[in-house]
Amino acid sequence: LDSSWAVNLVVAGAVLATCKVGLLVHAIVHRKAPIYQKAQVSFISFTILGGIMADFAPILLLGPVVTWRCHLFASWLLIATTLLYGPLVLKSYRVWRVVDNPKLKNIKEQPLKTLA
Repeated sequence: LDSSWAVNLVVAGAVLATCKVGLLVHAIVHRKAPIYQKAQVSFISFTILGGIMADFAPILLLGPVVTWRCHLFASWLLIATTLLYGPLVLKSYRVWRVVDNPKLKNIKEQPLKTLA
């Protein structure tokens, strides 16, 4: 942490991660609320953890260039991105599976209401 940019990067990552930890605690504490039950707390938790990992990813680039650090940065960021967007893809797939299921064609549910 020789430069002010490095210190600013660490502080920004810590502040953003702290905010996300607050969101995670709020989601876990209120997991019985109807909005969180519909959104599924496990999906919310994975998304927030992916955001926290993404906040700390640039810290891996600080310091001298070393092969293991470059590989770790790419792997770390890939896992963080998967955790961020994976729950969204799974949730979309579940909605798609219900909406396009031929056995459920008689249900008069609007797609937008299903997504809400």
